[in-house]
Order: sequence, then structure tokens, then C-alpha cells
Amino acid sequence: APSVRASVLSRLSFACTAIGDVEAGSRGWMDAQEQLTNRRVGDPGWMYYLTPNHLDCQAGYAMVLAGRQQLAKGERATARALLRKGAGLLRPELEQALAGSRPAPGA
Repeated sequence: APSVRASVLSRLSFACTAIGDVEAGSRGWMDAQEQLTNRRVGDPGWMYYLTPNHLDCQAGYAMVLAGRQQLAKGERATARALLRKGAGLLRPELEQALAGSRPAPGA
């Protein structure tokens, strides 16, 4: 099923990025996104949670992890780029979470 393939690809993408192979991780993330667009009615019901945003968050977490590893190695420029990319992928999730905790305008 396409959603199952997307899930497996996203895990592979996370692993590649986490060990420092950001290029392979990015390819896996794009392949997972592509598989998700092929989702069918017959896909397993337990894959309900797999959305483009979920894939973006997984990729964002992996980029942050890779960035922290680069920072620990003293590679500040590489770390900064990875952390920014990770934050960019996580930002929609963070904005949504923060919106839920903010008081309504004028309240």
C-alpha cells in the first residue's frame, strides 16, 4: 500500500539524516511524500496519522538531530543550516500548537 511505503521511506529518511547522510535523507523524504500522494481507499486504516505534515515533522526532527551532531563536531555553519532547515519543517507544527495555547485576540 502506498501509505505503508511512505511510512517505511520516512523512517529510512530519518535514519539516513540522523547518521549524517542528509542528501539520502532528503531523497527519502521526497519519495515518501510522493508515495503519500498515491494513497488509496484500500490503504490500512492504521495509517490514518500519516499526513504530509507528519512526514515534514519527522524530517524536521531528523534535521535538528543532524544539526546538533554537527554542532558537537564544531561544524557551526553546517549545523546552522541543518537547524534552520529542521526548524522550517517543524514551524507549521509549532505555529499550530502555539495557536491552540494563545488566548483569542481581544480576550
